[in-house]
Amino acid sequence: MTNHNNFFVALGRVILGLFFIGVGALNLGCFQENLSVLIAHGIPVATVFLSFGIAVQMILGVFLALGRLQRTAACLLILFTVIVAPFYLDFWNMVGAARTATLIQFLSDIAIIGGLLMIVGTKKHCKKDVE
Repeated sequence: MTNHNNFFVALGRVILGLFFIGVGALNLGCFQENLSVLIAHGIPVATVFLSFGIAVQMILGVFLALGRLQRTAACLLILFTVIVAPFYLDFWNMVGAARTATLIQFLSDIAIIGGLLMIVGTKKHCKKDVE
């Protein structure tokens, strides 16, 4: 990979990492509201799951942003998103504007998974380019 490409791959990785850190922080700030949603969905021990989810988002986001264990962090964030999105963004149970807004969020999660897959598939940065 050229230095030019390395810059853009690193920038994309940092942006995705900051996204997960930011979402985790927002979820922490709206803890009670998010807890109410999980309870309404019938999630057992919702407080534990929400706390764990916020920790996953923020810790793995930091790893991703710093480029540490980036493939592992990306794989775990993919798994997390695949598990959480259908429970939290159940647009198929909604109507009208709420359905549309939630569907857009769900599709955004799919796009984020695409970005994470690109990180998983990217070669680790090496000092010497061999092509």
